[in-house]
Amino acid sequence: MTKKVLKRSLGIICMIAAVWASVWVLEEFVTRRYDLEGLNLQGYYEEDHGTIDVVIMGASEITQGFAAPEIYKNFGFTSAPFAFTVNPVPLWKYELRDIERTQNPELLIVEINGCTYLENKYIHRRSAYDRLAECMPFSMVKVNMIREMSDDTADAIETFFPICKYHENWSEFPQDDVLDKMFMMKNGHAILRGSQSNMYRDKIKEYPYYPTEEEMMELNPDAEEALRDFLEECKKSSIKNILFVCYPHIMSQKKYYQRQMRCNYAGQIIREAGFDYVDFDRKTKEIGLTKEDFFDDHHMLATGQRMFSNYLGEYIQKKYDLKPTQLSEKDKAEWEESVVYNDRLYRYFDAYMKAHADDPYTKHEFKLRDRRRPIRALSEMDD
Repeated sequence: MTKKVLKRSLGIICMIAAVWASVWVLEEFVTRRYDLEGLNLQGYYEEDHGTIDVVIMGASEITQGFAAPEIYKNFGFTSAPFAFTVNPVPLWKYELRDIERTQNPELLIVEINGCTYLENKYIHRRSAYDRLAECMPFSMVKVNMIREMSDDTADAIETFFPICKYHENWSEFPQDDVLDKMFMMKNGHAILRGSQSNMYRDKIKEYPYYPTEEEMMELNPDAEEALRDFLEECKKSSIKNILFVCYPHIMSQKKYYQRQMRCNYAGQIIREAGFDYVDFDRKTKEIGLTKEDFFDDHHMLATGQRMFSNYLGEYIQKKYDLKPTQLSEKDKAEWEESVVYNDRLYRYFDAYMKAHADDPYTKHEFKLRDRRRPIRALSEMDD
């Protein structure tokens, strides 16, 4: 009798394991969609545990304006972006917990644009929550986030198992985004570590002035509540240093002037909570940035990304005196490879923009990204 019970128990366990493995494969490689934002987050989760000295959280400003290989090359410490378009403040506490769980860096940088959205459709953006939940590996952080933020049980189940949401995509396999995910997994890390750039720019008319630090505009009430909640989480965090920043922008419209006043208001709350806050928006001239270094009002091109990454790296080095993680020979070799490819990205960008200097505003379909096609193009360049 005991042998029969044991045999049946083992059979049930094996069946559950087989079903779970099948569902995982289908979700990872058949039904799920890895757009650029998803791949950026996947790149963070591909990093070996405990190898990242600095993590920078935020929205699309980070995805376009941060180059981890450039910082590693010039300052010696490793870094990683944890960012995606419209990353609203209610999600930050879960991101903080997952960063602590996966890396526990010496410094966390938080770009505050995600707490300055005025409209609730951005503060409570469902697509941002879905993207984060889909990219997070299974953990109690993910469980708690879905439990606390889901509308009902059916919504929670669908978020836990994206196969329920994307089952209609079966017939579309294989797609480039899934193949790009496989490419990243094969390499074991994102080769460019999230560094990227468009290869054209919008026409930007620079607004003539910035608000003074005394000029303020209140945040969306839900955003302010979530920000204060997040600051309490930060006070309990195991991360030694947490720096809040406003990324550089071009002041081209009145709405950006008003956003800057909301940044002033958020900065006051952050400082009152005892954390460092730096408004790099006011340092564009000091950094050397011009509107030609921006793709649009608030996203940088490769030239701006490189310039600001070095400025930020120098600021971090002086302010926090980071002690770089001792990497294995394998990790060192991979970071050196990322430096090589990132240098090629900048050369590729410079050559293309020079060749098209007479018309830098025409959209080009090929973008320098952490994907197969761009990586292969960069791999063909001579050093």
